[in-house]
Amino acid sequence: MQKLTRSSNLHQFSSKVERNEPIEKESREGWITWGEDNIHPQLLNSWRYDNAVHGGIINQKVRFITAGGLSVDGDTTILDNFRSPFTMQEVIESASDDLETAEQFYIEYKKNLDGNWEANNIEASLIRVDKTSMFFHYSEDWSIKQQSLEKTGYRTIKNIHNIDLDDELDRVCLMQVQTRPKQRVIKVKGKNTLTSSYYPIPNYSGALTSIKAGIKMTFFVYSEVSNGYKGGTWVNLANGVPATKEEEDKIVSKVKAEASDEDLWGGLVVTFSDGKEREPRISQINGNDLDKRYSSSKKDVVREIMIAHGVISQALFGVMSEAMFGSKEEMEIAYILFKENYVKYRQRTLIEPINWANKKLNDIDSKISFNDYTPPIFGTPEVEMKKEKFDSEDAVLLEFSKRGISKDGVEIIFSKSYNSELDEETFKANYLNGLFAAKLTDDQQTIVSMLKDGQPYSAINTAIGKGANYLSNQLIKLGDLGLVDGWALSERGKQATQELEQFKVVYSYELRSDAPPLVKGGKSRAFCEQLVKMNKLYTLEEINQISTAIDRNVFLYRGGWYHNPETEVNTPSCRHEWRQIII
Repeated sequence: MQKLTRSSNLHQFSSKVERNEPIEKESREGWITWGEDNIHPQLLNSWRYDNAVHGGIINQKVRFITAGGLSVDGDTTILDNFRSPFTMQEVIESASDDLETAEQFYIEYKKNLDGNWEANNIEASLIRVDKTSMFFHYSEDWSIKQQSLEKTGYRTIKNIHNIDLDDELDRVCLMQVQTRPKQRVIKVKGKNTLTSSYYPIPNYSGALTSIKAGIKMTFFVYSEVSNGYKGGTWVNLANGVPATKEEEDKIVSKVKAEASDEDLWGGLVVTFSDGKEREPRISQINGNDLDKRYSSSKKDVVREIMIAHGVISQALFGVMSEAMFGSKEEMEIAYILFKENYVKYRQRTLIEPINWANKKLNDIDSKISFNDYTPPIFGTPEVEMKKEKFDSEDAVLLEFSKRGISKDGVEIIFSKSYNSELDEETFKANYLNGLFAAKLTDDQQTIVSMLKDGQPYSAINTAIGKGANYLSNQLIKLGDLGLVDGWALSERGKQATQELEQFKVVYSYELRSDAPPLVKGGKSRAFCEQLVKMNKLYTLEEINQISTAIDRNVFLYRGGWYHNPETEVNTPSCRHEWRQIII
């Protein structure tokens, strides 16, 4: 009888992409589940704690909203929270944290022995709403389907709107505050499904994919450090396929264990084989600069998170940008705008329901309010935005005169009005796209870059990750653009990529092309006139050095303030601008 053998197996250590949609379903017990396995709010917590940028923004928002503390226009026992273990400040800080994370918060009110209702924040992730809205469901572990008081602390809490103040048995109630839920389309088993609008959508939901991508990228760096080159290595043992799955797993585990032992890194590797054809083959499969591609992608991820959170200034939230220095003046203005447009709105969302509940439950007319807060770095209680002139413009011009190179004799290839959100590598890549008849996609740019570096077809196919047919079609399109000839860069492609490497990005201070003409008898500011006359080009590093030296963001402020006589508003602007230039 012919012996049966198993075919060769490929051990690929990867994971399926998770969507984690906020599915809403009515349970038999009456509560509305939230997300797959009923743990979507717990996932929101996890993504916050695992993504430093996202979590940092939420923490800073809570600080801006609550750090000023509370005041009351009457009975101060409200702030003491009627001798509760938690002060009203602590309750509101916890509620603000939930509001920024999950767009909702819950306050539990308990009637104490004095007959007063004291408040306590219950973490939003522990509550599920009831389809009748008459009460809420509490559990310390919603991943368990069979809920009970003994296992998960499960209990129901009456809605504050259904409490009977004359009934002595009604001594506990729960107040829910959330932004108005809206229906959205989600994917469930590959099909479009509508949510039921029981739970709110976080205001940063547009960046959830970027938040999760950032977590994966950070873990990738950690894995690279832990595994070294081994994480991208293919090992083929050519001495036959093990007879059983158990033997195969034992060999794989042994190889992985020895390869991952940090004590063996950099040591001598010894193998044995009884012939050339049976020696193990070790192939590198990570030669696609994934670490560099991840670093580039991470910039986009951070930008998406910032946009979703409505961040005006990255520096205000502790995230520095290579394009914007983040001076004290810039952050002051950004904070004022953020406070007026966001903080005060969130404070109303927090405080108005609590004042309403104190009136309903404790019959107290006194109102709690937030004290104004200004970060200590700004020094004064309020920053006055007004038209001002620097005490020593000569000192600023002196810093510019000590740096930069003359424009005379420099070949300017491309010039564009400076966009602070556009980093230099993206600026150069955009110019490269402009050299050709059509804009190159990200995949096409990757193909051109890897061809220039002499990468083989297999490495490029792995890097793109969309299959051989897709890669072949992209090569045909690049060939039509004259960049690729067969499996190599054409002369035009070589020339373009070589030119790109020789490009340097600098900055020039010039009159705006759309600048309005000066009024009769008017003239430009002396600062602008002198800086333009210097006729110099500066690197980003030099400009940031000047910003540091004078504590003023020269990219943002340029010549100074403009006073609009119609609106009486002062803005940092003038008729000149910084231009980003390729030389």
